[in-house]
Amino acid sequence: MGAPIFVCRLRVTNAGGTWDSLNIDDPREQPRIAGVVRRSLSQEPNTADVRVYNLAPDTVARITGVVTTRLDWTPAERAQLLAAGASTAPLELTSDTFGLGTIELSWGYADSETIGNDGELEAALGVGFIGQVTDGPREERAGLDLVLRMLAQDAGHTLGAAEVVQQAGGGTVAHEGKSYAAGTRVSAILGDMINAIGLSSDVSQLDSQLAAAFADKGYPLSDLVIGAGYNASGPVRPQIEALLRNLGLRWSIQNGDFLILDSDSVIPGFAPLDLGSDQLIGTPKEGAGTLEVSTAANPEALPGRQVDVTTEGRRVSYRTEEAETPFDTYSGAQTDMKLQELQTIPGLF
Repeated sequence: MGAPIFVCRLRVTNAGGTWDSLNIDDPREQPRIAGVVRRSLSQEPNTADVRVYNLAPDTVARITGVVTTRLDWTPAERAQLLAAGASTAPLELTSDTFGLGTIELSWGYADSETIGNDGELEAALGVGFIGQVTDGPREERAGLDLVLRMLAQDAGHTLGAAEVVQQAGGGTVAHEGKSYAAGTRVSAILGDMINAIGLSSDVSQLDSQLAAAFADKGYPLSDLVIGAGYNASGPVRPQIEALLRNLGLRWSIQNGDFLILDSDSVIPGFAPLDLGSDQLIGTPKEGAGTLEVSTAANPEALPGRQVDVTTEGRRVSYRTEEAETPFDTYSGAQTDMKLQELQTIPGLF
C-alpha cells in the first residue's frame, strides 16, 4: 500500500455544462487546485475561495462560459466591404454564458498506488462545499503562474435579496408581499420564506421543530397558528431572524440545506465524528466550554455535527461551530475546527 495522497475535485457548472477536474485518464495529472473553504453555524453564508493553476485557454473558456463565434463574409459582402475601404478579415464575436455558476468541491485521501482506480477514488472523496459563484471566474497572475480564481457562497446570492411575493393570476406580482390569513400556521409562513431563498423545506418538520421550541419556552402551542393576519413584506432574512431569535433558535445553511438548532442540538442524520489524539495536528486549544483542534482535511467536519474528542483517556462531546479548510493539491490540506461543548445531547426536536 502506498502513502495517502490528498486529492481535491472541483466541478464547475454553468450555462454551457459541467467541467470536472478529474475528468481525465490519470487523476495525478489534474491541474493544481488550491484555496480555502470556510463553514460555520452563523447566519452568514459559507464561502470558498478557489484557485486553479495554468489551465489551457480552451479549458478556461469552458469554465468561464466564454463562447467565440467566427463570422466569415460572403463574396457579395466582401465586395461591398472592399468598395467601402473596410477590412474583409473574418469577424470574431465573444459572449459570456457563465450565468449563475455553481461549484462543488470534494476532497479526501487516496492510496498513491491505486489513485488511478476510479471506484476507489470516488469512495475516498466527500463533498465539502456546494455554492454559487459570486465573484469570477477571473484570470490572475501569481508569479509565473496563470491562475483562474473564483469566489463562491452557499446560497449567498439569494439570502440577502429574497422576498416572499404574492402569486396572482398565474404570475408573480413584483414587489408585493404575500398576505396570510388568520389561522395560518407559523411553519407554513417560515416554509415560504425558506423557499424564497431558493431552498426546499419540509413544513411538517418545521412544525415539529417549532412546537418543541414553543414547549421549551413555555409558550402556548396555540400560538403556532397566527391569530391575526400577517404580511411577509420585504426581505425575508430579517423576518426569519426575528422569528427564530424570539424562540431562542439558531439557523444556518449548509450545502443548500436550511438547518434549525437550539443551544444543545446537533444536525440529524450524522453519527458523531470521532477524533482521537492520533488524528489531531498540534495541541488542542481549550477555552471555557470550547475546544479548537486541527486534523487532516475532512469534508465531514460539518458545522452543527456532533464531534467526540478523546484525549488523555477523556472523551468529551462537542458541536462543530466553525470549520476552515485551507487546501492545495501540491502541498496538502488540513481542517481547523472550533467546537462548543455539549452539556447534554437531548437530540433533535
